Amino acid sequence: MTKRIDLTGRTFGRWTVLEYSGGGRWLCKCACGTTKPVEGGSLRGGKTAGCIKCHPAIGNQRTHGEKRSRLYNIWRGIIARCENPNEVAYPRYGGRGILICPEWRESFPAFRDWAKSNGYDDTLTIDRIDNDGCYTPGNCRWIPLAAQNRNKSRHNPITYNGETLLISELAERHSLPADVVKNRIRRYGWSIERAITTPVLPIGAKTRGGTVHHANVDQVAAGKAAA
Repeated sequence: MTKRIDLTGRTFGRWTVLEYSGGGRWLCKCACGTTKPVEGGSLRGGKTAGCIKCHPAIGNQRTHGEKRSRLYNIWRGIIARCENPNEVAYPRYGGRGILICPEWRESFPAFRDWAKSNGYDDTLTIDRIDNDGCYTPGNCRWIPLAAQNRNKSRHNPITYNGETLLISELAERHSLPADVVKNRIRRYGWSIERAITTPVLPIGAKTRGGTVHHANVDQVAAGKAAA
């Protein structure tokens, strides 16, 4: 018989394991206070980071009515990269101990009110003053997108929909080759939206100009756009 790994007292995202409850499940307590049995495999595999009430895509939607706003998407993105091990940016944030403060984590309105009282507008993006510090009112500010990109230029990040991330991360989210997306944005000057929504033709695909290979598809497209 395989010996069961004792998870008592361990923390997985917002879950804290209280005790084994049988059937491969562990009684866990979420940071919000909710307790429920959770599959041990889901905890260890990073498939769950907290109860459904705290899920970034669900939390606080019923009360503030701003789930489609840019600020809400920024807030949700912060939570995801700090707490969700399946988020591509997690290793650079939650994976190295960067968290969102409880005041903001528990209340989107609190984050929204701080943002609006500290100069937020739709041309700005959130920036941590201390890159090793957490998302807190004292360590965050709003800066122009261009400044954010310059601050992190050695990593070649871009800002899209209020979130700053690497081109490789953006490409992965949209199932595109990273080098193709990078060339489209950096070399050919495409908009980010166009770069991630334009399909990549397969090797040997035919265009009006004849058969082209995968590596040359975007060069052909760029040439047509400039013509």
